[in-house]
Amino acid sequence: MKNFFTTLFFILLCINSLYPQVPGAFSYQAVVRNLTGDVLSNQDVTFRISILQDSESGTVVYVETHSVTTNDFGLANLKIGTGTVVDGTFGNEGWGTALHFLKVEIDPDGGTSFIEMGTTQLLAVPYAFHAQTVENDQIDDADADAANELQTLSVSGNNLSISDGNTVALPAGSTSPWTNSTAGIKYFGGKVGINHDPADDSGALQVWGEDGMSLEIVNNSVTFPNIYAQNNSGTAAYIDGKLVIDDGTQGAGKVLTSDSGGKASWATPGTGLWTQNGSEIYFNGNVGIGTTDPIVKLDVSDDSGETYSRIQSTASDAGLFIERSGGANMAGLIFKTGGANGFYTGLLGSYSYKISTQNPTLNGLEVEIDGDVVLSDELHSTATGNSNMMPFAYGYISSAASKTGCTSNVGTVSKMSTGQYKVEIADLGSDYTVVVTINHGLAYSNAVVMGRNSAYFTVATWDTKSDGYVDAGFSFIVYKP
Repeated sequence: MKNFFTTLFFILLCINSLYPQVPGAFSYQAVVRNLTGDVLSNQDVTFRISILQDSESGTVVYVETHSVTTNDFGLANLKIGTGTVVDGTFGNEGWGTALHFLKVEIDPDGGTSFIEMGTTQLLAVPYAFHAQTVENDQIDDADADAANELQTLSVSGNNLSISDGNTVALPAGSTSPWTNSTAGIKYFGGKVGINHDPADDSGALQVWGEDGMSLEIVNNSVTFPNIYAQNNSGTAAYIDGKLVIDDGTQGAGKVLTSDSGGKASWATPGTGLWTQNGSEIYFNGNVGIGTTDPIVKLDVSDDSGETYSRIQSTASDAGLFIERSGGANMAGLIFKTGGANGFYTGLLGSYSYKISTQNPTLNGLEVEIDGDVVLSDELHSTATGNSNMMPFAYGYISSAASKTGCTSNVGTVSKMSTGQYKVEIADLGSDYTVVVTINHGLAYSNAVVMGRNSAYFTVATWDTKSDGYVDAGFSFIVYKP
């Protein structure tokens, strides 16, 4: 309960011993505050004043109470000696014979439940009462005239003199480095240090707090800041340590932001579009780089020039994984020009790698799992121009006219007579070239094309030694332009 009300006490010395009559009271003022330091303004309070003799716990020689109302600033004014007397007599006797102490108690609710606020020694004020004994001539000084006890103090330069007495020299005062100005005081002599030698550092004003606060600035202005820092060429403020901004908006995890005027405050960061999962982040939706309207999961666009993407590892492998859900789906790349489809490449609806203008139908090149290469149409080279290097049909025909390793468009093969064979080809047409070779190992044998039409061609196997037909196996390849 004692700590609930904090009071600041001070005594005004209002007794003038030069007056013929010394007033029978002395003034006392107190500012009444609560535990948080706020003043209790315009409130009825009760004081109990006790005067103790010899010590702080000595004999109580006088007690009185005062019921007062604090002003707007929490200030209470008393005249000790004029209150409601509880015990004892307040007079001019006895002040010079012993030490006296002033005990103050208060009831902030204006009742009689007093709280002790402290006891302090009376050093000067009431002892003017004792000085009144000179006026009443109660001291034996060999005459009855009080006026002849008065003397005059005078100062001349550094000399202090008392009339009918001695003169002492006062120490000469030092000249202050500060000078007055219209707005306050000023100093142009160099750097200023508080609790620190300013010669050790470069700051014009150096304030060191050691283990306490170095500088405290309080300002209630809505217009002017506590500190204004300006540097037209470099850094305006440098903080070597942690910065605490305690404006009521602070909190764990908050970030510093500002309004349009640059006033900073703490704010809870937005969740953003990305979601964090441990050390990973993810986003469910399309992401655009260089575009505000992404149409795929990762859409990279640049209207100002070239656009590239890079996957790099400076220590190990690097690559791009494209994984599909099943064999009937596509896992590949699509190349377009001006938005129109050009080529598909990858696993296009099968387990073979394709480069095709269609998906999943092959219209191009296919590399099968076993390593075979399949073309849907012709094969050209820059050296041969538009000539098709891919055979239209091929196979091996035995001497008995049986087929081995023939393409699927090779139809019926028949032996017309000794050494004469007929080979039918589907969709052969009239514009084609046939290359035949005799089976290796047959000496003096040769194979030639005897005739041809749009459905078949005939081959003759000839024995050059006997100069006649001979049954023999041969291979053929058909090319179409």
